[in-house]
Amino acid sequence: MDTDNLPIDSDLFSDDTSSFTARLHTTAPRTLVNNIPMEGTNFIAPFVPCTPEVALAALRFANATPLDVVGDLGCGDGRVLEQFLIHVSEKKNGNVISPRYPDANFKVIEGNMFEVGLEELGVDLFVLYLLPMGLDKLKKQLGDWLKAGVDGQKKRRVVTITYSIPGWNCDRAIEVNRQWLFYYDVSEIRE
Repeated sequence: MDTDNLPIDSDLFSDDTSSFTARLHTTAPRTLVNNIPMEGTNFIAPFVPCTPEVALAALRFANATPLDVVGDLGCGDGRVLEQFLIHVSEKKNGNVISPRYPDANFKVIEGNMFEVGLEELGVDLFVLYLLPMGLDKLKKQLGDWLKAGVDGQKKRRVVTITYSIPGWNCDRAIEVNRQWLFYYDVSEIRE
């Protein structure tokens, strides 16, 4: 059975991989990427958007709820947060703007994602689609942000699309439509 074009639904993480394109893995693959073309430019990653299905799968993998505030550093055209608006959010929370949802409660921050104070954003979940070079540069900020949220009421987490965070051991990964999703919370930060 060709599972590559099946829709993603609430049973995304079923053990029956003949019915869904997602496969849960307990050992995550490592990723090796040539970052050299980005060196010496103002860009941390090229604009290569993920599909809406993968964006939605990332939100579901993180167990996003309507009470979450979701952030996407380097958000491109805001697809992850658009999927959050369409499929998860009741309150329309997020940290990007979508011209398709002008009434949504969004905060846009234009600036250097490596200099933004993650704690100040009030985010519970980051979904990131960046090259390993960008993830590596954000690693300390993300680790500090995850650790600072330990005493909070809401669990902080990070899901990365396609690439794992270099140097972190990820125990939870899933493959969706030939793209990997990697899940991190404070308990999974081990270098």
